[in-house]
Amino acid sequence: MTPVSREECEKAIRKIIPYGVVATPSAISDAADALGALWTTASQQGLRPEDLLIAGDVLGAQKYAYKRQTDNVVDPAELVVEAGRSAAVQLGQEPEGLILDCASGQGVLGSYVVLARQEETPPLGPTGSAPLVVRLAREWEWTVFADIAGGSSEVSTIIAPPPSLRVAAEIGRIAADVLTGRTLLGQQRP
Repeated sequence: MTPVSREECEKAIRKIIPYGVVATPSAISDAADALGALWTTASQQGLRPEDLLIAGDVLGAQKYAYKRQTDNVVDPAELVVEAGRSAAVQLGQEPEGLILDCASGQGVLGSYVVLARQEETPPLGPTGSAPLVVRLAREWEWTVFADIAGGSSEVSTIIAPPPSLRVAAEIGRIAADVLTGRTLLGQQRP
């Protein structure tokens, strides 16, 4: 049996990402590596990739592996600011023009940065005019959501490697994609 290509593995991982979830490129890459290894082992037993509906399980397992690997000495406030800076760079702006607010907390909310809407930002929130929040929660989970009082149903959880400046830059690119409409938040998806 021929080995499965990396492209096929990444395609399988992207295909199963559920609504309301976004994965960083490095998370997709890591999950594709694991999936490729599992498919290779299975092919040695006469199974084909299409016989194994495991891509979603692999991505979920990757998410939990990341949580176990997280080093708690990182500064969440520094990371959310880096995500905001990265989004600004992607949008060709200065961070001061994009970042509306930033807060660091040890509570449930964790640290977050609020990013200004762009001309091309799709409607967010009940009035369509909400800015975007990028949050790193206390349990080291990244989310992006519409900034509205009382919470938002327009939320996307981001599967990402353990928090670092490099990962924060990837999160910033995702936020820029949300602000330009290339990536839609949870409830916005068709």
